[in-house]
Amino acid sequence: MGNRVQTAPDYLPNDSIVIVLGPTGSGKSTFINNVVGEAVAPTSPGLDSCTTTIRGYRVPFKHDRSLPQRLFLVDTPGFDAILDNIDASRTFKDLCEWLKIAHCQGATVGAMVYIFGCTNRVANSYCEDLKIFQEMCGKDFLPKVVLCVTGGDSDKDATDQRMEALRQSVRWEPLLQAGASMGHLKNSSTSATEVVKKLAGTGAFNRTCTLALMDELADHKSPDQTASGKSLRSWFKESRTYKALKNLRRLFGFHRIGV
Repeated sequence: MGNRVQTAPDYLPNDSIVIVLGPTGSGKSTFINNVVGEAVAPTSPGLDSCTTTIRGYRVPFKHDRSLPQRLFLVDTPGFDAILDNIDASRTFKDLCEWLKIAHCQGATVGAMVYIFGCTNRVANSYCEDLKIFQEMCGKDFLPKVVLCVTGGDSDKDATDQRMEALRQSVRWEPLLQAGASMGHLKNSSTSATEVVKKLAGTGAFNRTCTLALMDELADHKSPDQTASGKSLRSWFKESRTYKALKNLRRLFGFHRIGV
């Protein structure tokens, strides 16, 4: 695996993990830095992905009894950034390997945070991204999920409209109906910390329900055999077919006549 996955940092049996997922440039690393209180995760002002490896960061909550004794946030590459990459399958396998290492050490995934930028375009890759996220969680795990919308701090009306549109969208509505929560995540330590405390308040860090992907891996399924792995592979095939047809249309000039 090289340096693509940070070695699990000697987890203890009662440690809890929050996996942070979402499109490239949505603010995953910024969220982690705001929770931790310092710039531990690399960030970029543009839309290019600056997170290329899976890495966990310990949260220094020492006096809040509603949180686990040790809590880690896990930063991941944006799914949309890897969907068009020939290395995407390996990246997903890296995440599965990371989960297995943490599980063997006794840690558990207590919650998931999905971050989406207020100005992010809803493209096909985003829809597939969210579908894979949903399959990783599983229906029973969704009450432990927070969907966060970042950006738009200076325009409350526009942000509210965007959030309402997402709330009613075909991808977000089923997640919310199944128990996931949603909120506006501002670029501040207060807002970021409130997300984590919100999860604690809903009992997200108890061990009564586990991540669907983790259950599949514990049943000795390979990453490709899991529900999210199958969806990822299906997307690759559809994407390659679409690109091939698009290139043929361009080659024969069909794009000029709307064929």
